[in-house]
Amino acid sequence: SSNWIHKIEGFKGLPKLQVLDVSWNMIKSFSETTAVLRKTVSSLISLDIRGNPWQEELDSASLRHYVIGQLKMLRTLNRTEVSNEESEHALGEVVASHLSLATIMSKARTNQTLPPILCLQSTADYLDTNSSMRVTQLSTDQSDWWQNVTSICANKQGLTQIKAIGKCSNLKWASFASNRLQSAVGLDECSQLEELSLDKNWIRQIDSLCPLKHLVKLSLRNNLISSLLPLQNASLVSLQTLDVSNNLLTSLEGIDKCSGLLELYCSGNRLTSMRGVLPLKKLSSLLIVDIHGNPIAEDAGMCKLYSAFHLSNLKVFNGEPLLSEEYAQAKEVFGGRLNSEFISEKQGHSQFNQLIQADFPHSGIRMVELQPPSEFSNLRSLNLEHNNLTSMSGLSQLLNLRVLCLNHNRVEGLVTSSSGSHQPVFPSLQVLHLGFNQLSSLVPLELYRIPTLRALFLHGNQLMSADGLFGLKNLSELVLDHNKIRSIGEQSFTSLRDLRVLHMEENRLRDLANIGWLTGLEKLFLGMNRIQEFSDLDELHHLSSLNEVSFISNPVARRLHYRTQVLCRLPNLLALDGVPVTEEERHRIRAMIQDQEPGEGYGVVQTASGPFLVNANMAAKQGPVQTQYSSNYTNHRH
Repeated sequence: SSNWIHKIEGFKGLPKLQVLDVSWNMIKSFSETTAVLRKTVSSLISLDIRGNPWQEELDSASLRHYVIGQLKMLRTLNRTEVSNEESEHALGEVVASHLSLATIMSKARTNQTLPPILCLQSTADYLDTNSSMRVTQLSTDQSDWWQNVTSICANKQGLTQIKAIGKCSNLKWASFASNRLQSAVGLDECSQLEELSLDKNWIRQIDSLCPLKHLVKLSLRNNLISSLLPLQNASLVSLQTLDVSNNLLTSLEGIDKCSGLLELYCSGNRLTSMRGVLPLKKLSSLLIVDIHGNPIAEDAGMCKLYSAFHLSNLKVFNGEPLLSEEYAQAKEVFGGRLNSEFISEKQGHSQFNQLIQADFPHSGIRMVELQPPSEFSNLRSLNLEHNNLTSMSGLSQLLNLRVLCLNHNRVEGLVTSSSGSHQPVFPSLQVLHLGFNQLSSLVPLELYRIPTLRALFLHGNQLMSADGLFGLKNLSELVLDHNKIRSIGEQSFTSLRDLRVLHMEENRLRDLANIGWLTGLEKLFLGMNRIQEFSDLDELHHLSSLNEVSFISNPVARRLHYRTQVLCRLPNLLALDGVPVTEEERHRIRAMIQDQEPGEGYGVVQTASGPFLVNANMAAKQGPVQTQYSSNYTNHRH
């Protein structure tokens, strides 16, 4: 006694046990407890079960009779002696607790149709009171009388089982409320059943009801049901009204298979999270929901808005009509959130730890609330293109994220707070797409807090300069196409010594000053800028690894002998403007250079087309640097 025992078990090895005291514990089911004791310690003569929080609805006198009837050897219960009269009465109740032939005949009706009346009673209750079409006493050779039964009302009969009802194969309307039923075995054979009430029983499992494909209305109020998962395999395709109020439900999982459901009443249960209504989203016909009396309904207003947002066809919630302005408010409050609910709906499951790559473009997302982040620890790639995000807050906690695509959003900063912080974020992020975000400056992004970045895409913005890239020492590819950059600032590229690929097409560059910081640069794309003179290309002669450049649609590309002049200045190129440099072309350029006397700095090459300025020392170097001719940018530019 006086412990925290929640369940009686483990008595199989004590067949001779006679005295047991489990008073003042946390045992919740006396029906389950007595069933275990009856099977394992049938010799028990003294039992004390006082002070336990019983779930079953039963007064103390009825509870006493029930326990005495189940444990036939009992002589003392709760420190009170069991008299012979008490024992005989309790045993008599046990015998009478099975649905008998006499009960069926007295309670059954044979109506084939219902009168056209509006009544709050169940159909079985109404016919029990108002119908005269009873089952008459039949001779023994008329064994098919069971098939004539269409309705039965056997409320308050002390029933513990109703297996015999399975013989009534044409039963349509039934009520067994206020009994002691722990299961509905027998009803599974009543395949024509349309309306059923099992209110105020001790039912825990609903498996027996799953085959009833013609069932339209089901009431299971005031029972001990803790799960609706058996409905996942049910055939309740005709079910329109379900009442599971005052049970032990913590979730509505499984109910989504009842596709024709119109009304759901589940007040007085144990739903603790507003996410508990999400299984209802698949019920497109659902019009009425009542979940008052659950922990989630404590904030009634917010709960109503949440339900209105997720259940778009809902008309009545907790007994109140839903107004059009409430739907609009719900959309404002709960719309545009990337959270567990959103992902669960899109992916079709809640196994977030299995999520490696996720794509949610064009989803109206304006806020990220991935809680707890640990559930998304395996997410490596996330595409949120064409949404309404203004910051990357909420995403920075995805510690293993490597690729993040935020093109066509409205990102203004890395996070919404901690401005000026040097604390690193996105510890594993390597590729970041921020194209078409209307960015006018990179400084507010605080990109230095993502030192792991290897590829950064900033095309299609309103950038006037490339300042704000300091600290990105691991960056190997940078895309700045389609911006408004006029020049490269003195400090813009100082940290990018390992940059291999630079795209700055469709800007307003007039010269290449300060590009010399990019000592590891291999590929440079500067098409559609404003570079005019060959002398502007002299800034590139220090970039010894450079093997591909593009000046398409620049004024300089329209100059006479443009290609020859560029190749003379940059003899290690493998491709110019996307066209590979051939060996024949390379030999011709080298021959032109060798005809001149080597000297310091630049020399002049005379050709039939005129003089060309070349860097003799750079041109004299032997052999180009071999690098891979590829770029990841092509597939992401637009």
